Amino acid sequence: SEYFAVDAFFTKKEFILPVLDRTNLQIIGRWRDDPNFAYLYNGPRREGPGAANKYDGKFNAKAPDYSKMTLSYEDEDVKIYDCIVYAYSLKRKIRIAYTIWLKENGKQRTKIYFSTDLNLPAWLITKYYKARFQEEFLFRDGKQFTGLNHCQARSENKTEYHWNCSLTAINMAKVQFYLSVPKNERKSFSMANVKTICHNQLLVDRVISILQNRSEFEIIKPYLASFIYH
Repeated sequence: SEYFAVDAFFTKKEFILPVLDRTNLQIIGRWRDDPNFAYLYNGPRREGPGAANKYDGKFNAKAPDYSKMTLSYEDEDVKIYDCIVYAYSLKRKIRIAYTIWLKENGKQRTKIYFSTDLNLPAWLITKYYKARFQEEFLFRDGKQFTGLNHCQARSENKTEYHWNCSLTAINMAKVQFYLSVPKNERKSFSMANVKTICHNQLLVDRVISILQNRSEFEIIKPYLASFIYH
């Protein structure tokens, strides 16, 4: 990949500039909510001596000038505006994806994603950053639920096998979760919920295994699903 996606903690010139200078990577990240940006001037050159105008006013994150931005993507959940600005802290131009997340209660939540690649469309900047965020969930669930850090082997093959098993277990849990719920009723995946369901299923199987006869099972059968999934 030619892109390095990082979270807002790494949006610092001490990190970004060395990466750009010493590698072929372009940075994708999230900027803080009070950026020091300037719009680029794209108008006609002014008459008279002196340097041409470079900037066209300060970027206000709380009230941006949409006339200087382009709508890159829109659906019922999000609006993404595209704009190339000058970042004073980096002393360079960057492309930003001014993203407005629309909530069900009518309120809005805005985030500023950016890329040092001026040719990357804003909707892709947001998409790539979200993909990075989903990878964080994968490693978090691996550490909390599938023993990602619990391997004591030193062999490269053994440790890689352990990590693959840990992460694959999460993927299998996602498949089980999504296939067990109708598409129109699906909610956000939660490894904790899957773990609870598996634990409840184990208890149910244990109870059934010690029943004396089939008639007892028929009595409790209507209540099994509510016990397992709630």
